[in-house]
Amino acid sequence: MDRYRDGKIPIDKFELSYSNFSLISQPIDKWLDIALHNGVKYLFFEVHNFSLPIFTILAAKSLTELVVDWCTLMPVSFSSDVTNCNSLRKLSLTHVQLDENMLQTLLNCCPSIVSFIFDYCWGFKKIELLNLQKIKSVSIKAREQNELVKIQAPTLQHLTYDSYLSGKLDIVECQNLKSLDISYVRISDEFLQNLISGSQSLKDLKIRNCGDIEEIDSWNLESLEYMGYKIPKLKIARQLKHLKINHYCSGSLKAAVDTQF
Repeated sequence: MDRYRDGKIPIDKFELSYSNFSLISQPIDKWLDIALHNGVKYLFFEVHNFSLPIFTILAAKSLTELVVDWCTLMPVSFSSDVTNCNSLRKLSLTHVQLDENMLQTLLNCCPSIVSFIFDYCWGFKKIELLNLQKIKSVSIKAREQNELVKIQAPTLQHLTYDSYLSGKLDIVECQNLKSLDISYVRISDEFLQNLISGSQSLKDLKIRNCGDIEEIDSWNLESLEYMGYKIPKLKIARQLKHLKINHYCSGSLKAAVDTQF
């Protein structure tokens, strides 16, 4: 790393992984600083129990993709001069501890991201994706009970949401959604129908263990996968090319299917 610093050698990709920060005595902050000053574009950081200086990282103008795993983003006093990272396109946070203020400030600092992965993080009860003007793909896998996810993103095309037992999902103004994959979140028939009818471009729908849904109208879908204890009534249109039903059944199977041509 000293050679890269002294020779000002460009660093396009920097990956660092340690299982436990408390058991090592390596100059991680120094390595990170060198990578940031040498124009790093892709940064993968997995250091358990390490408090990551996330806003120092986001100040790097060259960074386009940031992947963080098993770090801590503890609450800090935010100042008005927090720098936007307009170059960042992909942000992935997995097994990360942070609070709601940190999460919202982080998202506000990254207005140009097109892909957001937020898997198995903790320290909050609410996720709001409201001001991401270019977002196209979102994946959220929860580990907190009673978690609320609210998404308002007209540009969103792909959404995956895997809740933890009793999460709540609120989706508005996602009319360009092409694929939706939801698991372990209780939704109503009305919510599902409004989502399908309100997203004219929705073609791929996957529903796994989302309560007792009575009916699915797949009039504009091309692919539908359903898993659950109860088979809903299916309204199938001509363009449906793929249908997969996984039914948890200990007795007889009874299902009603309406085929519309």
